[in-house]
Amino acid sequence: MKLTIRIRMNLRIIQLTFLFFFANSLTWGQNKKEQLERMKSTIDSMSNYLIFSNKRFEDSLFLERLKSAKQQEIIKDQMEQINLIQEQNEFLRFQNITLLEELNSLKKKLDEISFKKDSMDYSEKQYFTLLNDEPTLIHQSKEYREIIKDFKKRFLKYPENNLNEQFNVPSYSKLTEVEIWWEGNTSCALTVVKDVKMIIEAGNDAFPEISLTYYVLRFKNNQFEKEFSWQKKLDPCHLDSENSNIKFQITDLNKDGKFEIWCVNENYCKGGIQPSDLFIYLYQNGELYTMKSATNIPDFDINDEQIKEWTKDEEDPFLRINEFDSKFLSISNVYREYAIRLRNENILGETLRKIR
Repeated sequence: MKLTIRIRMNLRIIQLTFLFFFANSLTWGQNKKEQLERMKSTIDSMSNYLIFSNKRFEDSLFLERLKSAKQQEIIKDQMEQINLIQEQNEFLRFQNITLLEELNSLKKKLDEISFKKDSMDYSEKQYFTLLNDEPTLIHQSKEYREIIKDFKKRFLKYPENNLNEQFNVPSYSKLTEVEIWWEGNTSCALTVVKDVKMIIEAGNDAFPEISLTYYVLRFKNNQFEKEFSWQKKLDPCHLDSENSNIKFQITDLNKDGKFEIWCVNENYCKGGIQPSDLFIYLYQNGELYTMKSATNIPDFDINDEQIKEWTKDEEDPFLRINEFDSKFLSISNVYREYAIRLRNENILGETLRKIR
């Protein structure tokens, strides 16, 4: 009996022990599953995070590469600009060297010219051009404009006309040149005025009579007053005609402090190939001296020898070579030599000189 009870008790204990272990095993299995689920969820979250982080890194890397490419393009452009600037600097440096060489050469030439001038028996004086026949004024200050305005008001014979000079237009005047210089503390000026008078003939055809008037002025009483004047008139011409001052020069050949004023006038009335007339004017101490000559035309073998050959049998030749008036012949030969020099400098006249 006792053995039976003991056996039963042992079986009970075994059953309870089995139930305990089974219950524990079941609970442990359920916890493990939950843990695995949680780990799986964590792993999925980490995987998604890694995928997102990797994508963001790739995007950031792409942007950095794009910025780097743009910076490389900018650097490339800057390098090209630097190379271009270096080339320009090299070119400018070469130009600077060339200009310095030319400047040194010009200085040497000026020194040579200055030496030659010192060895000659005349000296050229300084002056400046306030107005010439070109459309540009060298000086445009208010004071100079007032001087020009005053000269036009006083010396223009006809209304001013800036149109191209041509036939069948009203008579007009034009201020063609103003030169300024100083004698001591006194300002002086040469003013040249062209008057074109239209001559009406039968059939209402108009032909120009061109006069060029020279005024020597000296500044007195707060204005330029006329000291001397002379005129060169070109009679009415049915053909191509012109009358102009093509050269102005100041000298003091005898070095007495009283300047000589030189002007070279060229005029012509021609319809074909023939030399122009040149008048070399010298003004000094209220006296005017004149030399008449002719231009050359080398392209047609018209030179001094040919002109002399044409006119050697004429008592009053139409063309002249270095013909001085009586007043010019009465003064020192140095002035006549200078007059011939000016003629030789302008032997082609203005038109051919510009072409050549």
